[in-house]
Amino acid sequence: MPIPIAIHRDVEQRIPFSITSSDILTVSEAAELLKISPDTVRSMCDRGELPHRKCGNRRRFPGWLLIEWLHDSQIKKEGA
Repeated sequence: MPIPIAIHRDVEQRIPFSITSSDILTVSEAAELLKISPDTVRSMCDRGELPHRKCGNRRRFPGWLLIEWLHDSQIKKEGA
């Protein structure tokens, strides 16, 4: 079942594809979703700024977790 992603127009426009709660994204897919480079995704993970899970030495991103992070980031930006 797709997660409702029309939380804010900014967030909705960032989502280039449909994400379901069971989707697990790679670094490249997370970078595409966030519109940043894969190296930036890795750096943000290393600094603890981007939620992820480790699977061996690989990073994986549950789709629902990234959408929640985008939503929270948007709220913080609007409140600033």
